[in-house]
Amino acid sequence: MRVYKLVQRAVADGRLVKPCDCELCGSSKMLLAHHWHGYTDEHALNVWWVCHKCNTALSGPTYHNGSVSMEQAQKIIQDRIRQ
Repeated sequence: MRVYKLVQRAVADGRLVKPCDCELCGSSKMLLAHHWHGYTDEHALNVWWVCHKCNTALSGPTYHNGSVSMEQAQKIIQDRIRQ
């Protein structure tokens, strides 16, 4: 997908900084760019850096249309961890 290449280029040239830890749960395993606001070119670099587990938990259109805030996503992840 085109947006993934745009993210890779932005990280390579310093426009995006990939942190060491997941922005939702703090894990340092396999970080991915979660396109929480969708996959359009307009929002291609508008990402949350999340681990694979959090990215999987936030799959589906509900979590890719910009309607869920970072705080709401953190609560969703915390609730799933407790289960």
